[in-house]
Amino acid sequence: MKIPQKYKGILYLVLLVIVLPVAVYSFALRGTIVKWNRLAVVENTIDSLRSAPISSDTPSLQITIPNRDIISDGAIINIASQEMERSRVSVEKFTIYNIYDSENVKVVATEMELSGGYKSIVKVIDFIETNVSECRIASLEFRTKKRERQNVYYLSANILLQQVITGKEE
Repeated sequence: MKIPQKYKGILYLVLLVIVLPVAVYSFALRGTIVKWNRLAVVENTIDSLRSAPISSDTPSLQITIPNRDIISDGAIINIASQEMERSRVSVEKFTIYNIYDSENVKVVATEMELSGGYKSIVKVIDFIETNVSECRIASLEFRTKKRERQNVYYLSANILLQQVITGKEE
């Protein structure tokens, strides 16, 4: 279809005035504008919370850090053992590192190497993340390794778990 010459200018004007702003908004500006609106809502919420009086019946936020060292005594293995058996994941290596130790604070880490299938290892990692609140996963690395005697490759996950213990242990 060929557009007559006298309508080309009008067509270009319509494209420039209507289509170009719609395209720019949909491809470049939509995310920014949505985030800007959310920011305005959050700022309004913060302002209203700042101006609201604090009453004595308002619950306060209390952060508790557990005192039980589940890494040094190997309890992390016992906690996750049921999920490991169910998922057919085995522990190849378990090394404990005492990173920091003082009167009030102790930081302990462990390097755990798990072997098994990808989905099984991910299930165990998810179990540790969701059910073991005492420690956190600081690093996770997947590798393929070779068993020399069997000449077979297997998947292993190297997990670094950290735990901060405060005060005297119970």
